[in-house]
Amino acid sequence: MVNVWSDSTVVNGYGVVSKTAKNATILDIDPQEVEAACQNIIQEAKKSFSLIGDKIIQIKCGQETLAAEDSSMQPVLEETGAAVKKLCEQISPIVEEIQEFAMDAHDKLQTQYNNDAKIEFNAQVTAAQNSVAASEDNTYI
Repeated sequence: MVNVWSDSTVVNGYGVVSKTAKNATILDIDPQEVEAACQNIIQEAKKSFSLIGDKIIQIKCGQETLAAEDSSMQPVLEETGAAVKKLCEQISPIVEEIQEFAMDAHDKLQTQYNNDAKIEFNAQVTAAQNSVAASEDNTYI
């Protein structure tokens, strides 16, 4: 994760010049909140798919119900229930990809904020140095 850039310097005869970049975590995307939400999605999906899968597996049918050509549908129900319980495994990579996209977007924004702040900081330092130089030139006149 790209951190917020901050710097300060002392310009003799002027004082301290400091600058801190905007914080993308506060203004735009909080990667920790995204991660927590994604983990919540995965946990809820695991619980839900497990519950649904168990309910399908628990369906009991005899030879006369859910039977086709004297063959019970029970094995099909058990396979379906087991398959439903594994659906969460397919969701996890998608959720992880969402987290990566959020982190990339955060880092791009923070990098831009940092670059903007560095440019502003350098301009402020230059302006402060020019101000000191101008006042020194006026002192000797």
